[in-house]
Amino acid sequence: RSSAASDVYKRQINAISMTKIFRQYFCMQNQKGETDSYVRFINALVGYALSRGKFPGKDKYIYLLLFTIFFSGGLIPNYLVIKELNLLNNFWALILPNIVSAWNILIFKQFFLGIPAEIQEAATVDGIGEMRLFTSIILPLSTPVVASIGLFTMVAHWNNWFDVMIYIDQAHSALWTLQYYIMINFNNLAQIDSSVIEITGGGVTQETLRMALTITGFLPILCLFLYTSDAADDRI
Repeated sequence: RSSAASDVYKRQINAISMTKIFRQYFCMQNQKGETDSYVRFINALVGYALSRGKFPGKDKYIYLLLFTIFFSGGLIPNYLVIKELNLLNNFWALILPNIVSAWNILIFKQFFLGIPAEIQEAATVDGIGEMRLFTSIILPLSTPVVASIGLFTMVAHWNNWFDVMIYIDQAHSALWTLQYYIMINFNNLAQIDSSVIEITGGGVTQETLRMALTITGFLPILCLFLYTSDAADDRI
């Protein structure tokens, strides 16, 4: 039985090249990282607009954002929208549904309200427009919240496997995330009817393989968390 389990697992490993997986994944993460920068900028821009004085319909926009936090369309409507937009098996199917986050917008808004109004008034007196005020003064003063939102966004993308399962099929596996590959391997391990898998001259338990997959899943984002924290502390 142990030999049979080993053969099954070796076929699974051969079917999915780990080198190819990591190459595909980090290329995709690079694309997502660039997109996340634009996503954060959009959310911060909306939060800044909501933090600036009064304008017609401001309260209604805030209530609308709060409503979307507590209620959503659900899985089936979201899938139908992605399908009608011809985004199935497309990189943007993993980005566009989350491009605007009501929660992040409200966090940006509350942080911007804490920036002294005197700074903004002095810049306005000097003739700085709203856009330059936002990019040259408000954002540099908002490094802690920008870093925090960026980290939350990256962790969400890192752990995202459900959207991949729903929107991306096996023929487009180049778009699969690392977490989805890890989930597949966890399921494959559960199907092997053996407590020990023989691998090239030794015995490795299924529990050991599960722990190795877990380390693979959380170690990179842990390093990113430490780097982001140090960078935010240096800027502060």
